[in-house]
Amino acid sequence: MEYLNKQFFLLYRYRNFRTFTSPQAVQFSCLSVDNSGEVVCAGSLDSFEIFVWCMKTGRLIEVCLHLT
Repeated sequence: MEYLNKQFFLLYRYRNFRTFTSPQAVQFSCLSVDNSGEVVCAGSLDSFEIFVWCMKTGRLIEVCLHLT
């Protein structure tokens, strides 16, 4: 997995169209996109946080901490 950012590529052109970053260096272990394609979520392996981004802008919307 990548540290600090996730990049989305257009598969048929292999061109990066959006990069999502986190405020601190973390290792992402999973990634999910909602059905509408508006929200992207990634879970971190080392800090056990969930990062939520807006697909349109690439901005970090929320960080969910220490969920049990």
